[in-house]
Amino acid sequence: MKKNSLFFLLLLLIQIIPGSSVSARDPIRFGLHQNPPLNFTDDDGRVRGFAIDMLEYVAAQEGWQIEYIPGDAAQSLKRLEVGEIDLFGAIAYSEKRTEHYDFTNETLITNWGQIYIHPGEDISSILDLEGKKIAGTKNGIHTIALHKMLKGFKINSIFVEAPDFPTTFNLLDRGEADAGVVNRLFAIQNESKYNVKRLPIIFNPIEIRFAVTKNKHHDLLTALDSHMEKQKADQGSVYYLSLDQWFNIVSKPAFPDWVRWALGSTVGLITLFIGISILLKIQVKNRTKELEEEIVERKQAEEALGESEEKHRTLFETMIQGAVYQDAEGNIFSANRSAEKLLGLSLDQMQGRTSIDPRWKSIHEDGSDFPGEKHPSMVALNTGRRIENVIMGVFNPEEECHRWININAVPQFREGETKPYQVYTTFHDITERKQAEESLRESEEQYRLLAEISPHAIVLHSDGIIKYVNPAGVEMFRVSGPEELIGTSHFDRIHPDDLAESKKRAKKVLEEGWTAPPRQHRVITPDNHVIEVESTGTSFRSKGTTMV
Repeated sequence: MKKNSLFFLLLLLIQIIPGSSVSARDPIRFGLHQNPPLNFTDDDGRVRGFAIDMLEYVAAQEGWQIEYIPGDAAQSLKRLEVGEIDLFGAIAYSEKRTEHYDFTNETLITNWGQIYIHPGEDISSILDLEGKKIAGTKNGIHTIALHKMLKGFKINSIFVEAPDFPTTFNLLDRGEADAGVVNRLFAIQNESKYNVKRLPIIFNPIEIRFAVTKNKHHDLLTALDSHMEKQKADQGSVYYLSLDQWFNIVSKPAFPDWVRWALGSTVGLITLFIGISILLKIQVKNRTKELEEEIVERKQAEEALGESEEKHRTLFETMIQGAVYQDAEGNIFSANRSAEKLLGLSLDQMQGRTSIDPRWKSIHEDGSDFPGEKHPSMVALNTGRRIENVIMGVFNPEEECHRWININAVPQFREGETKPYQVYTTFHDITERKQAEESLRESEEQYRLLAEISPHAIVLHSDGIIKYVNPAGVEMFRVSGPEELIGTSHFDRIHPDDLAESKKRAKKVLEEGWTAPPRQHRVITPDNHVIEVESTGTSFRSKGTTMV
């Protein structure tokens, strides 16, 4: 993937501006596994990726030297545990893993599991995975989570181990596996390269962080946390520019504070130097020489202005965001290449069109028509106000479908005038995000329906308080509806003679992620009937809360 000119400019400045003063240390051994687009080695042997961009940025600031140690994920985790490497990146955080490694407090990016199938397979929901061969990375956190979820629904599948995500997709592509589990970041960049089909099943949201050997190298974690916190607070930082390059997650087009400071300091030093030079030359040179110097300075300023305009033009043409200029009447007269791609139209086809043109077929998020006069660019022209973060669906004639975009429109004024003479509109593609949200909603609805129709009683509780009871549970506890149980203590329903063992099992499920095997015990209904039951239990995360 080619990075745009602005990103290269910032990386160049990182090399020019000295980092913090640190003492010399041995090179930092970093475990490198193939996990594009987070970290990987490309076909030319270059180490690349979003995590690598952040690591090398911090290394430049801290004066570190990085030695990349190749290996698959399982090898790298083992090396990190025994201290054969110092640092490992793009690793999923979990409480279980904190027993073996120490992690940064700052999250690099959020990820989740995504299920894919071979296109010839008749699989549309999690229930269809019964008896299927599922490819997944060995000891991968999403593989483990899927195995646990299937076990909870008593769905028997055959898991095929793969060393990495590319191998998982290769197994699907060749038909050697019926389904496969990868993370959504890898899928975003690579699903089009393989003959695979994405299912609307996503699960196991996790945080991606950096990790070090347990009880070692806390200075590395401190430095990484400090720089990532500052980078994420600045929308124009290397963090957000790299995010744009690898994931098309568009940040606001602003320079970070440290770049403005660096450029301002540089300009200040140059100005001071020129001033001192002129002052010294005044003492030894005549007025003619001074005039010659003024001419030289003027020419340099004109050249610098021309270079600045060229940089802005290059940025406009190469930026990932779509960008469109419209005149005071709303007619499009300029658009960049990203706009042509997102809208499915060439500049020639767009020129002269206005937002009122019905061929846009624009819609709101609820599917209703989005009138042209309400488009952000037209509102900005009519009100003179900046319009931000408007979601719109626009018909792409090349793809013959709607693309979802997030739009910002900025009116532009001539000096002394109060009515805009044109509007500058930028937008970025959020179709992938909208599809993920719809897939998540569909998955949640499937799980809810499974629980509602289950003949077995299902009770969910958090911190011992009941949060959900399915119809079979309502019938078992002899109540008229779930509201009679929700909000009460789960342990109040356990027979006193079985309470201690039930609490012990619940604690182990919460602390160790243990799936409790079936066990016979007694429960007490609200009307004091004692019932013999056989129960099992497991834990999962829902909206930031651990449920059992």
